[in-house]
Amino acid sequence: MASPTDASEPYLMTVVFDETHGSLIEEFATRVSDVTDPWYGCYMAREELEAYVRPSVEAVKAVDAWLGLHGITPAGVSVNTQVRFYYASAEQIKSAFGQRAATWLNPEVETRAHRREWPVPREIAGLVQQVQVIRGGDQSLEWLEGTHWLQKEAHGLVASTGGKPEGLSGLSPATIADIYDVPTGPTGSGETIAVLMLSHAPSPEEVAEFCVCQGISRVDASGTPTRLEIVPIGPQPDAEEAGLGALESAMVSQWACAMAPGAQVVVYVVDERTVADPWSAFLLAVIGDKRHRPTVAVTTWLLPERSYYNAHGAGVITGLLNQCAALGITVLSATGDWGCFDSFPRTRDSDSHTVADAPWPHAVFPAVEDRVLAVGGTMVTQVEPLTEQAWSGPLPISLYGRLAFTTFAGGGGFSMEVPIPEWQRPFLLRKPNYLDKRAYSRGPDVPAVLAYGRGLPDVALASTSRAVLTQIPPDQQAGRTEDLTTEGYQALVQGTWIDYAGGTSMAAPVWAAFIARLNEARAAVAVPERATLEPALRRRMAELATAPEVDPERTTWIPPEVLPDDHPGLRRPLGFANPLLYRVQFEDTQVTHAQQPPAAPARAFRDIVAGNTDVTVRTLQRNHSGDFKAFMRRIPGFEADEGWDPVTGLGVPRLAILLERVTRPAFLGLTRAEPMDMRGELALLDAFKTPTSK
Repeated sequence: MASPTDASEPYLMTVVFDETHGSLIEEFATRVSDVTDPWYGCYMAREELEAYVRPSVEAVKAVDAWLGLHGITPAGVSVNTQVRFYYASAEQIKSAFGQRAATWLNPEVETRAHRREWPVPREIAGLVQQVQVIRGGDQSLEWLEGTHWLQKEAHGLVASTGGKPEGLSGLSPATIADIYDVPTGPTGSGETIAVLMLSHAPSPEEVAEFCVCQGISRVDASGTPTRLEIVPIGPQPDAEEAGLGALESAMVSQWACAMAPGAQVVVYVVDERTVADPWSAFLLAVIGDKRHRPTVAVTTWLLPERSYYNAHGAGVITGLLNQCAALGITVLSATGDWGCFDSFPRTRDSDSHTVADAPWPHAVFPAVEDRVLAVGGTMVTQVEPLTEQAWSGPLPISLYGRLAFTTFAGGGGFSMEVPIPEWQRPFLLRKPNYLDKRAYSRGPDVPAVLAYGRGLPDVALASTSRAVLTQIPPDQQAGRTEDLTTEGYQALVQGTWIDYAGGTSMAAPVWAAFIARLNEARAAVAVPERATLEPALRRRMAELATAPEVDPERTTWIPPEVLPDDHPGLRRPLGFANPLLYRVQFEDTQVTHAQQPPAAPARAFRDIVAGNTDVTVRTLQRNHSGDFKAFMRRIPGFEADEGWDPVTGLGVPRLAILLERVTRPAFLGLTRAEPMDMRGELALLDAFKTPTSK
């Protein structure tokens, strides 16, 4: 069902019910993610969380009855007890919610984002947190069009006898495993990776073929084959409507499966033309999925934060990310391929050129959210010897001549909406009193930027490989028959092998696979310690259930006499991983500063200190006649530097070392971790400036 174009066509309306104990869950999420807290790692199972957040039966009946008075009926879509979907016409919405809501839906009215929440009538206001409907004049989701790397037909090679074709370049799973020191033991067994896809699903057969041709066996630790499953959320588009958009889902799904062959991978497909907020719908489905029980969730679909928060606010998504943290789910997001800009230009000038509307630093949603692990990109220009730097380079052949860019770069910067999180403050603020902000360079002729909000990315990974001279297809030539394009990852797209899949859309799912591997390693240590972990978990359950703000008649969940072995409080997945990853880097830096190389052990993160995230994009500039004309201009991003930076975050992983760090007893809740000593913080951060300390 497409987005309605007239008053007679129904809308899919999403009603998110109020979280019964939202503040309680927020505090809980913080405590189970803090290694110094007695509740660290004592996550909830989905059944326990549901008891704290689900609406009452009476609340659901009351909302159904009130909407029914206006002819609005349930859509029969169910992904979570906290959300219900309804079908409603424009006239029914006007009747139920008033004229302002009806105007919001009119595609012929130049609307702007509402400054307040949707006008929920007082009859149901105490029961409903938010009502979501795609508005006719809303252009926020138009930023999603074409945000994947693979446009039109795939340019590549076809294998004649099965397997990978001869002459295929690009990064393979084996190469990525070598670059990032991926240990051969854990494969993600026992974990489930959830992937958000918009409008199109991958081909399970093609994903399986990709893995086989890479020499990868998709089995878990018991030898049972692992699956790629597709879960639709809401109405789905026809196959021909999804079209070539399936190309993005191919590369993301293939690499998530290949880099965590022991994990289940579930792709949740949302039609963004009918579901107003695909990200909240995705998280609601992940949280409510008691069959697959994902432990890792990743999205490569992004919006400018200025677009998302104007349209939807922060309340619902913040609550859902708190719930993910409470369950021990790690949520990851790509940071985009546009440097410090926030998406593809959509505004057209008088000559019908698309131009950047605001060519200065911005940030992207959901990477800016402080309970999301934001994944940036690097460029591996050489494998032997390894040369890796900040990513700023030419486009892949699939996008050449089709965008207002001639250069892409890894996304990063600072949020205007989300303040600097506590766990990031030692890296972004210089003084022990946290008042002196660090400055980040954008180049010699551009003013530096002081950290003014949540910084991103948190971590990084290869997004592209080398630049190569390429023959340009006739329909893409703009005066050049050959030019530099970028190589990237190998992928199998509609029967064609390509070597230019890439962007942070590749870095994020590979990092998701790494998290699944780390989770398996943590479970291997934690599960045998059940005698230690279960009493702490049951104490936490009892303390939470008897908290003053909890209504004992409202919370009816009772823990089973025997907790299942897969309970997240016993397996101890990373969950909201950012505080722990930043602590690992902090402690590694302390050791390095104290011992100095070569005595100091290698760090869990390899710092990327060369390059920048500049992009070249079409912008408007006044010419000598006083007219504004479109020109390609370099937009400075940020420069890579020692320590955390808005280019590659903490750096790229040495996964074997990171695995050792995150399986230490104190980081599993088996022993008590001490708070970090911030007294030597200034000297510690100065140590980041010592090149020999890498």
